[in-house]
Amino acid sequence: MEIGENKILETKDFDIAKSKQYHLSLRIGIDNFSFSILDTETLSYNYLVVNYFTYISIKDTVEKITSIIKNNNLFQLNFSSSSLIYSGFPNTLLPKEFEDSTNEKKLLEFNDDKCYEKIYFDIIDNIKIIYSIPETVDNITKTFFPTCKTMSEEKIFLEKKIYRDLSTCVYINFNLNSFSLTIFENKKLKLQNSFNYKDAEDVLYYVLFCMEQLNLSTIKTPVVLFGNIDYNDKIYELMFNYIKDISFGDIDKNLGLNLKKDRHKYFSLVSQILCV
Repeated sequence: MEIGENKILETKDFDIAKSKQYHLSLRIGIDNFSFSILDTETLSYNYLVVNYFTYISIKDTVEKITSIIKNNNLFQLNFSSSSLIYSGFPNTLLPKEFEDSTNEKKLLEFNDDKCYEKIYFDIIDNIKIIYSIPETVDNITKTFFPTCKTMSEEKIFLEKKIYRDLSTCVYINFNLNSFSLTIFENKKLKLQNSFNYKDAEDVLYYVLFCMEQLNLSTIKTPVVLFGNIDYNDKIYELMFNYIKDISFGDIDKNLGLNLKKDRHKYFSLVSQILCV
């Protein structure tokens, strides 16, 4: 994905006068800010913009996102509803039955080098997703999108009404310098973790190691890719040599997204509507 603003989609049906029948979906990451607009009557996306920028500091990220919001009149519209996911921030999973006896901050610090000031959680079935975001990022949401339904990006990839279509599968979601790995085996969650990487060899090592630990075949187990990756990426080329059943994901068939390629890149952004 190119650094800067990339308008991916604006259909001829997009009309700001119809904003009250539109749902606004947002995605905030440490090095990105994206949004899409769904017509809730036709269940079709009419607008989609992706912003990627080089990460310097949290302060710089907040300033960039704030500037984008302030300089785009679309964010002044009255939408019927809105949702927002936090992408690539520290997170961990916990069985729900242990939630009362666990210090969430200590658990995050144990699982990740960083734990930011604001700690939130999502509940899916018997799983609690704990995640933290910087207070300054939290202030963006409270200032500009106070009624927005917020959640972690991990919730999208764990939500049962989106997945469980394959009994055993590896799902990988890529950001610019990190990726999350989610593995279901016999329709049960077996692993979910995030990794930072510097090159394609790092990614291949983490993926093969996790599959080996779970005794998953690199020949028979489907591996599905989402996010910031495409056919020309060195990561894909390397993984293709070691994993036989590898493919790019797609969005739910009930959602209209008039793009012929790279639909996997926007999965978490456009699938939010199914999890609110």
